Amino acid sequence: MTLRPPFGLALTVAVWLVCAASLVLLVATRSVSEDVAYAPWLLLAGYAMWMVFWAPAVVIEDRDVRLRNVARTRVVAWSAIHEVETRYNLTLVTESGSFGAWAAPAPGALSAIRGRQQPAEHLPGSTYGPGRTIGIGDLPHSESGVAAYHVRRGLELRDDGRLPADDGRVVTTWHRAELGVLLAGLCLSMLLTAFAR
Repeated sequence: MTLRPPFGLALTVAVWLVCAASLVLLVATRSVSEDVAYAPWLLLAGYAMWMVFWAPAVVIEDRDVRLRNVARTRVVAWSAIHEVETRYNLTLVTESGSFGAWAAPAPGALSAIRGRQQPAEHLPGSTYGPGRTIGIGDLPHSESGVAAYHVRRGLELRDDGRLPADDGRVVTTWHRAELGVLLAGLCLSMLLTAFAR
């Protein structure tokens, strides 16, 4: 199962359309030197929006949970997870530290008020606090709540021995290629803007 940021695809496509329209207008109405100066910034903006709003994800698999954030991915084995928190976003607590998911933020105040009116039954037992209350980030229709629900269900399967054995590790992988493209695009944009003037 793959969970992505809320409205991530819509925001990314909207920004790409604005960048494409701006690029067409730029080429049609400006000089070549202005095209060279400003076009890379539009392309860079579209790429940055993809990195921030569509590339991040929470991927829940039989062997692990992958938290793909903007700059790096954490692969957390099921046996490494001690606790699931949702105060600011989905956060997996392990012996190696706590790892948050950009793609599963907790709801804002207005969403929380609306969400309190929704039923919160049939959730994994570890979701509930004293008096069978749940935190705002665990609301079943919020991004953090949906992700936490699936992770907690996976933890129940793990505790029942219904998931394959794993190595219990947390592996961090930096997104070198994506960050390199972003840095190169930024440098190229600055250079072209400086030379076009």
